[in-house]
Amino acid sequence: MLSRVSKSYLTTRTLYTTARLARPFPTLSLKEQEPASPKQGRANEIIEAVLYGSKKTREEENQTHSKVLARGKYVHELQIHNVKPDKVNEYTELVSKYMPLIANDPANNLHLCGSWSVEIGEQDTFVHIWEYKGYPGHKHTMERLSKDEAYSEFMNRLRPLLISRQNNMMLEFSFWMTSPPKVTNNIYELRKYTLKPGRLLEWEMYW
Repeated sequence: MLSRVSKSYLTTRTLYTTARLARPFPTLSLKEQEPASPKQGRANEIIEAVLYGSKKTREEENQTHSKVLARGKYVHELQIHNVKPDKVNEYTELVSKYMPLIANDPANNLHLCGSWSVEIGEQDTFVHIWEYKGYPGHKHTMERLSKDEAYSEFMNRLRPLLISRQNNMMLEFSFWMTSPPKVTNNIYELRKYTLKPGRLLEWEMYW
């Protein structure tokens, strides 16, 4: 369970294909000839769907699951900080000072969606969720912060307070509404699902 505190790099993998694999192979299209009649045209569409699949299915197969299911406008970074027990107060004061400065700087393409402390689970653990304006916004912000003196000071003071830290990049599901940033003292549940391969679309349908 997570309660909000009062007083947050991405590795890009490039896939290469050889020219031989990238060259399209010839396919048979029944739409290359103008149908003699609407009835004949419909028959051709049915035959093409049987041979090659429907147009919608072929378009979806050319996209990753993240593009099919995700909203696509924003990407989110989930930061998890495991803090030394005797440094919790110092940590809280530090992030309460610097994280709003980072989030409110208009030169950074990001927002701080929220910060929480773990109440049930790993004690002395804090969770922060950042929202970037797409992957370009994340890249721009990271490059800018790497040259920012205030951010460097923040990181130099932060590292000695931590046992470990980790982050994950995430996308919003298109069927969930975006939750705007807000200040509360509520308790939230952080839930994670591990799905069987190939069942993501089915999971979305039943959610």
